[in-house]
Amino acid sequence: FGRKAMLLLSLLCSVVFGMLSAASVSYSMLAITRTLTGVALSGVSLIVLPFGMEWVDIQHRTFSGILTSIFWSIGNMLLAMVAYLVREWHWLLVAVTAPCLLSIACL
Repeated sequence: FGRKAMLLLSLLCSVVFGMLSAASVSYSMLAITRTLTGVALSGVSLIVLPFGMEWVDIQHRTFSGILTSIFWSIGNMLLAMVAYLVREWHWLLVAVTAPCLLSIACL
């Protein structure tokens, strides 16, 4: 179907399910929407790495893969800081979903 279209679909699903999880009213709804958010984000991570590898020449593909993994790790560390600063879980879910909107705007 094309990587760009699937990336856009995965990001849109991440935003929709992420915001629905922030507005959840029961634990069941939260569990289902967070699971669907995780499925959508796994689609993002499966698309982004090969997509980024195609943009560089063969000599720099290893470096590109390592750089992508480093940014993923830095993002996970920043998540702990965001969770410390945003104490209300509803707003925390909105805060961690918002970068997907920025990614959609950049496509």
